[in-house]
Amino acid sequence: MDRVGVNSMPLNIRFGVPQPGDYSGATPQFKREGVKSISLPDFPYSVYPSGGLSNIVSESEMFMVQVMDPTAAWFRMIWKNPHGATISDTIQNGKDMYEYLGRFPGEIDENGIYTVEISTEKENQDISFEVTK
Repeated sequence: MDRVGVNSMPLNIRFGVPQPGDYSGATPQFKREGVKSISLPDFPYSVYPSGGLSNIVSESEMFMVQVMDPTAAWFRMIWKNPHGATISDTIQNGKDMYEYLGRFPGEIDENGIYTVEISTEKENQDISFEVTK
């Protein structure tokens, strides 16, 4: 299921369940790193504030990916739900990028296989995780 690009140096990627909290500009931490199977009922539905400019990771956030490469000119993450619908974000001139999805409408709201495609100008990787009921 997971795909690695052709570059000989794979991206430095961390993933798992994020630790809820107010990070105020700091990188969010992992509650459970390396997890690839998550139970939907373990997370409350639509607890705000979360994400965006709030710097707050709420209890509804289910999965976080962090990619680090100090030489990358840009990062892109494309999240795909079990039906193939996507959410995309690109960041320019960063040394790292982190994104998270939670139990919100249009993000993670059903069981199935979710995939995040992670790209830079020189590397691509996919990570898949399963959401169960």
